[in-house]
Amino acid sequence: MFKGILDAIKEKFSPTIHSPIPMVKDIGSVKGAMAATVATPTPTPVQELNSYQDFERVANPIFRKYDIPRPIGHGMYAGEGRLEGLGAKRNNFYNINAIDSDPNQAFDYKTPAEGIEAYAKLMSGKYELGAKGSGKFDTRYLPAYELRKDPVAMMKKIQELGYASRPDYADFIMSTPEWKSYYETYYQ
Repeated sequence: MFKGILDAIKEKFSPTIHSPIPMVKDIGSVKGAMAATVATPTPTPVQELNSYQDFERVANPIFRKYDIPRPIGHGMYAGEGRLEGLGAKRNNFYNINAIDSDPNQAFDYKTPAEGIEAYAKLMSGKYELGAKGSGKFDTRYLPAYELRKDPVAMMKKIQELGYASRPDYADFIMSTPEWKSYYETYYQ
């Protein structure tokens, strides 16, 4: 009787186990355990951001990959409009290529990750200009990126290099709750 119930439970729930811990199948022996198949969950790519937590889940691995200080990435995200406005509708949370006289020139990205990665590449001097494989990169923010160990200096340099037309842009970004939270967590 119990075996039948256990088999029914296994059949119903086994295919839908979503665990960050790898599961081992076929461990009937030590040798079997050594050669076991490991099942690992496949994360579902986020196609739409509905909350700041969604943004963090997508952005933080990209910031690690490109060594973007989190106060910079999260603060600029907040200052550029968060999940609202034209940029968010285009997955362009940093309003790349939006100019004051014509914000509609802002680039469109297919996914939030693509837009966030474009920003990280722009900040780190790895944003490719023209056709893919052109070998030409936008390096105008490299002087700021070189200051990434000091997010305050980096943010001031980003303003100096003309990222935004707002004269108090660095102070504005550093006053956002996102900046303050990450700065206090990682740099104080």
